Amino acid sequence: MVRAFADITIPYSIISIGEEAFAGHTGKVEVNSNINYDNLLENSQFSKIIIGASVSNIHTGAFLYYNGEIEMNSKAIENEPCFRNSQITKVTIGNNIAKISANAFENCDCLTSVVIPPSLSAIGCAAFYDCSNLKSVYISDLVAWCKIDFMQEEFEMWGSNPLMYGAELYLNNQKVIDLVIPSDITEIKDVAFCKCSSLASVTIPDSVTRIGIDSFCSCHNLIKLTIPDSVEQIGEHAFASCDKLNTISFSGETTNIDIASDAFVGCSSLPIIDNIRYAGAYLVKVVNTDLHSYTIQEGTRIIGAHAFSYCDKMESIVIPNSVTSIGDSAFFECTSLKSITIPDSVTKIGCEAFCQCSAMDRLYCHAITPPQAKYEGEGWYGDIWHTGYHGDLDTFSLRTLIYVPKEYVESYKNAYGWSSYENNIIGYDF
Repeated sequence: MVRAFADITIPYSIISIGEEAFAGHTGKVEVNSNINYDNLLENSQFSKIIIGASVSNIHTGAFLYYNGEIEMNSKAIENEPCFRNSQITKVTIGNNIAKISANAFENCDCLTSVVIPPSLSAIGCAAFYDCSNLKSVYISDLVAWCKIDFMQEEFEMWGSNPLMYGAELYLNNQKVIDLVIPSDITEIKDVAFCKCSSLASVTIPDSVTRIGIDSFCSCHNLIKLTIPDSVEQIGEHAFASCDKLNTISFSGETTNIDIASDAFVGCSSLPIIDNIRYAGAYLVKVVNTDLHSYTIQEGTRIIGAHAFSYCDKMESIVIPNSVTSIGDSAFFECTSLKSITIPDSVTKIGCEAFCQCSAMDRLYCHAITPPQAKYEGEGWYGDIWHTGYHGDLDTFSLRTLIYVPKEYVESYKNAYGWSSYENNIIGYDF
């Protein structure tokens, strides 16, 4: 039987409440005492439960059968998975809460919306894991949202961000469609906007230096992106599977950005020119790996990591003088490539850029200053052919002749990443 009562306030002095004490009750209830019982609200029909700041302990099974709205002002949520497996439909986190604990709302498959306060600085691993019907996330401070640490376990990038099931983001009750990152943000955190379904465009200010891992992964309605030249690093899967993304503007020269090889993987709407997919001045990946020759378009500045890897039929490639950086393993196992010409614009060549190019017998490098060879972790050599560990060199690379400007032969022979091949370096009058 449904019993309609006036709103109820449970004071801090209450030390015991029996199971199903509120069965059939409607209205709102404010709880200020510790909640130490399973199934406390079984069969209750409260429209909203307000949990006061004085509550220090909440039993993990207390809300197991409650199907309604929660306003959470208790810091118990900072350390306990208070609502795991419950049937709550909406939660508002109080502005006194700094952290949401790991697994706090795990498997709350009735949860449809959550309100995140500016006070929140961290959300624990899997806090919203399996909240598959969570479709709306409300915030009032975009700067505060951008500073939240979404905690992850090793190899697990899911569960801490409430956007992860394709939720829409609302700022002051307005849907965020054209996202402009605030100018006082220096880093876009890992998974910060991952799977946010409301975003159509993203503008990043020149205060940002890092775009984190999975930060905009699977934003399926994202169409346009602007990246400034202040950005130094774009993390793994940062824009992966943004399958409507078709316009990327790099506002600077993009000469110093370290872009993960899979940062734009699955961005199937990016333009394809001569069988090569581009993200602005960044060459993402070859589309057809079965061709014998390729021409990179003029204006390209970065050849991405693994861009031409395993193109085992490629015999020639034209690299324009606009390219400044060749990524890690860019030409890995291009086993039919006999020679390559590197223009004088190139300043960086990634680790293993030409690794296992077993047919390569000539490399022409026009650069006056030897391009910097990337160092890849302790124990790994950073030269452009190396694939071994602790000093084992590929034998085929030792027979590749390296032609460099004749006035700068000694510079190459003494340069890191090139010195291992000093007997192969030959001066050439370009």
